[in-house]
Amino acid sequence: MVSHCTVTNTMSRSLFPVELHPWVLSVQKALESFIVDEPEKKQLAKDAFCSWVRAYTAHRGELKRIFVVKKLHLGHVARSFALKEQPSLVGKSFQMQTKKRKRDQKQKGLSKKRKFASKV
Repeated sequence: MVSHCTVTNTMSRSLFPVELHPWVLSVQKALESFIVDEPEKKQLAKDAFCSWVRAYTAHRGELKRIFVVKKLHLGHVARSFALKEQPSLVGKSFQMQTKKRKRDQKQKGLSKKRKFASKV
């Protein structure tokens, strides 16, 4: 009887030969250094990473049980976008949107109180 590990190791060797590992690592390093040298490209990679995470978390219904963000290693996902480290998911634009939303809610609350006070 063949064990699960043997089957997995055999499959991974046939799908991804060991000889390609140095090549893959050199491509990864080249992409990361390219991103570091180009600030615009780095920002694009960060934006793409954040967008991908938002899309991943947006699954609904039964898919939500399959696509569990808490089980992801976001550092590894960031590496797939040629980023050396995981960018913050709470950026300035998100913080500004949150502040604006709170301010708008506060203003709506005040206007309702004013209407109520004028009726009494």
